[in-house]
Formats: sequence, C-alpha cells, structure tokens
Amino acid sequence: MAKIKKTLGSGKTRAGSKFAKRLKNSKTLAEIFELVKDGVYSTMGQKRPGLMLGLTEIATDHKKSIGGFHPLGSNFIIINKAPLRKIMEKNKRLYQPYIFHMLLREYMHSFGIMDEAVIKNNVKKISEVLFGKGHVVTALSTRFSKFFPDIIYSAPEDYVKQENTGIEMVDNFDSSSTYYLR
Repeated sequence: MAKIKKTLGSGKTRAGSKFAKRLKNSKTLAEIFELVKDGVYSTMGQKRPGLMLGLTEIATDHKKSIGGFHPLGSNFIIINKAPLRKIMEKNKRLYQPYIFHMLLREYMHSFGIMDEAVIKNNVKKISEVLFGKGHVVTALSTRFSKFFPDIIYSAPEDYVKQENTGIEMVDNFDSSSTYYLR
C-alpha cells in the first residue's frame, strides 16, 4: 500500500476546507464516493475503478448493526440500510460524514486490505489530511462508537451467513470509471 502524503495541495487548511465543502454539497451516494476516490488518490496515489454499491438490510445475531462490507474479491460495496434510516431520523447532519467514512473504509478493503488495524489507521490518516483534525469525518475515524454505539465494523463471519434479502443497486455509482458507457 502506498504511503499517505502528509499534505495535500498547498496545505491541510485549504485541502480540509475544500473537501469539507465538497462533502457538504454532495447530494448522492455517488457524489460522496467520488470524493472518497479523489481523497484516496490524492493522499495515497491509489485507484480502484469499476465498483458497484448495493444497499440492503443486514441482520446480525446481536443488538448491533453492521454498517457495511466489501466481499473479498468482488467489485461490490454493500451498505446496510438500517443505520442510514436511523441517522436520517435522529441527526441528518451526520449522514454525509457517516457515508464518507463507511465508503472510505470499504474502498480501502477493495484494495485487498483485510487487516482492520491497517484500515483504521489509514482511514484516520486520510481523514485528517483531507478534512483536518477538527472535522466530524476525522472524529468518526477515531471515536466512531461514540457517535454510533449500535453500529459495528464487519468481519467476514458477520455477513457470510446472510440470507439474501435483496440488494438495491445504486445507479450511476462510480460513473467516472465508466467513461466508455457515456
């Protein structure tokens, strides 16, 4: 995995305000994902085109919800719909930062990184570089359970047992990678 650059553009402050503004103005999951991809490329020099996003209900055996997962070897990112509904009901301001955080984690998994400690460290560093230390996206990378105590990060054994409840595919997701279809 490429080393994460300490600065972006002409400094953290400008980069932080640029990414924060883009996130605030993002209206769709696809727009937030474009921001994730731009952020990973600008901090790590890594790209992974051709991903698809599916939304589904993911049940667990306990009282916690899995936020999302990336099936190893696939081109899918799956996000659980239940936490999205709860966020929209309780605190809409956290919706975009939550989506960014979850998509960033699963995008990192799509590079073949399965070690959760490595993912956590990379997500924290990328978030700090892109948004600065005081932004909620960065806070999620260090204190996720404070914001979302009922949502857990998934391990493969958490979703292998899933029954197919139907996956809703998100249209035009990762569309910048499919320029040949336009």
